[in-house]
Amino acid sequence: MTTLKYCLLGLVILFVIEAVHSLGESCISSSDCADTECCVEVERRVRRFIFGSSKGTCQARRYQGQACHVFLVHAFGNPNLYMNYCPCEEGLFCHGDTVDVHGSQHVHHNPKCIPAAEVSTAQAQNTPSSTLPPSNPEVISAGF
Repeated sequence: MTTLKYCLLGLVILFVIEAVHSLGESCISSSDCADTECCVEVERRVRRFIFGSSKGTCQARRYQGQACHVFLVHAFGNPNLYMNYCPCEEGLFCHGDTVDVHGSQHVHHNPKCIPAAEVSTAQAQNTPSSTLPPSNPEVISAGF
């Protein structure tokens, strides 16, 4: 009987973990979400299927001053679904306080979502002009 209790407890814990991961509206692409949100698939260590589910939940985009990831990653097999994090809000770019340039590699230290004008100033001080952000902020900015 004790083994059955532990099995049931384990199942309940798994369902709670799955429910926490799925907070937010279900989506397949960011067009399914509000303007201030994007569609995110939270990466799991063990996938149910080799190519993932191609479904996500609507999550808030990163706001000004919030930590972010410089390089955007999409879910494998679904370019409309972000992996793990949303990009910065419209008009903001993910850029480091300082940027080290080593050949073609750029290392952003303490990246945050900042306005385009601040990116241009920071770029002029830290990186070559060829790395200015593109017109589409989703290309280089991703959430934390």
